[in-house]
Amino acid sequence: MNISKLAAAGVDYEDGLNRFCGKEELYQKYILRFPQQKEYHQLLAAIGKKDCKEAFEYAHALKGITGNLSFIELRKILTELTEELKSGNLEAAGKYVPMLEKEYQALVEIIEEQ
Repeated sequence: MNISKLAAAGVDYEDGLNRFCGKEELYQKYILRFPQQKEYHQLLAAIGKKDCKEAFEYAHALKGITGNLSFIELRKILTELTEELKSGNLEAAGKYVPMLEKEYQALVEIIEEQ
């Protein structure tokens, strides 16, 4: 696994490894599974439907996943997005979507290279 590319995409590999009790094979297994997570696409669909409650649920779930994997940059964006959705402000949440898409796509490309 190319740790330097992951770091450049905002992944704190050492922190993630610690969260997995130093079990590198297990941590890498979950990193490789990340692109198959449905929450990202469900979040975008809920935002597209202007369903703030549903979007919040998916954003919150995705924030938890990215936190567990130590995807720091992606989690920062999701934290802001989640807070806006939590307060019911779909319009303000929308300003984070382009940043989310950019970070998500960049990270997924790196993961899929592995």
